[in-house]
Amino acid sequence: MAKVTVSFVTGGNDAGLSIETDSERNRDYTGAVKSKFRYGDTAYFRVYTHEPEAVSVCATDGTITDMGIFADVVAGETISFITQDTAETEKPVKSVSQSIWLGKSLGTISVKDPYNVKCSEYPVPADGIIAAASIDYQSAYRLYGLTLTKKDADEYPVVVYVEVSNG
Repeated sequence: MAKVTVSFVTGGNDAGLSIETDSERNRDYTGAVKSKFRYGDTAYFRVYTHEPEAVSVCATDGTITDMGIFADVVAGETISFITQDTAETEKPVKSVSQSIWLGKSLGTISVKDPYNVKCSEYPVPADGIIAAASIDYQSAYRLYGLTLTKKDADEYPVVVYVEVSNG
C-alpha cells in the first residue's frame, strides 16, 4: 500500500491564513475522525482567512473541489490583555457572540479588525490590572476536497498550494 503525504504551501500574502482538516466531514463509517484515506476517498480541508472569497487552491496531483464558503463558530478561545487593549484571535473574527472574563474584567470585548479583538478598558500591569477572557466568535472558511486516484508507488507526495489574491 502506498503512503501518500499531503503538504500545504501558501503564497506570499498568507498573513492570517490557516489551513486545517475538516473533522466534521472527514469521518469513517463508525463516526470516528479519519487520519488516513484510501484512493478515491475525498479528504476535506478548511482554509480560514478574512477574505475566503479570494482563496485559490491547486495541487500537484488529484482533483480539488471547491465546496464553498461556510460560517463557523469558534467557542471558548482564551485571550489575554496584559500590556495592550487588543488580543489576536486564532482565526479571522467577524463578530464576537459571547465573552466571559476569567477573573478581572476590562469591560466590553469587540472586534478591532479581522484578526484582533479589543477590550474597552486599558490594562495597567504596574497596577495589577490585567485580564483574560474566554470568547466565542463567528468566523468563515472556504471548504475544499482533495481526491486522489490510485498510484503505483510506495511513497507519493502531493503538494497543495493555497493563495489569497489581492483582488
